[in-house]
Amino acid sequence: MTKVINPQDYSYSFRLGMYDCFKVLTGKCSLELSEEEYKYFRPFTSTYKDGSLDYCREFAQYLIRNDLFKQDTGITMFKNECGHVSFSDGQHRTCIAKKIGINNLTVSRFEINQGICRVCHFENEYNQLSPMKKLWYKIITNKEEEAIHKEFIDDELSGSFLKEKNI
Repeated sequence: MTKVINPQDYSYSFRLGMYDCFKVLTGKCSLELSEEEYKYFRPFTSTYKDGSLDYCREFAQYLIRNDLFKQDTGITMFKNECGHVSFSDGQHRTCIAKKIGINNLTVSRFEINQGICRVCHFENEYNQLSPMKKLWYKIITNKEEEAIHKEFIDDELSGSFLKEKNI
């Protein structure tokens, strides 16, 4: 059963990495780049598919041109007890809708989940560690691996894989 939501009203728990999301890769959303920034970032994304510089820009144009936000988008969302919305399908479409200011998004399923999102779950687990275990975790954590498999709340993403590598 479809439901129309305002994507501006929610915070999303995304599970996107540097190969899926240009913002995770660079710290800047491709939909928010100036022409000068677009030219600067162009060489860095030639090998990334969903995370490429043009993926969301071209996808947004396609969705707008074909008026697809008003149709059943195939997006499946779950509102969690922590307040964040997570997905089984539709992360890019939802993020694009939020970024470009769409106020009416038709989703295939919008259900209430009896639990918290993965971001909050892992944050709670980390916060329960002793100071020594937190230090050990920081020592053994591979920053590159974290950037590849990133889970984040859309309103809280900062930093980037390229900045961490001084690129």
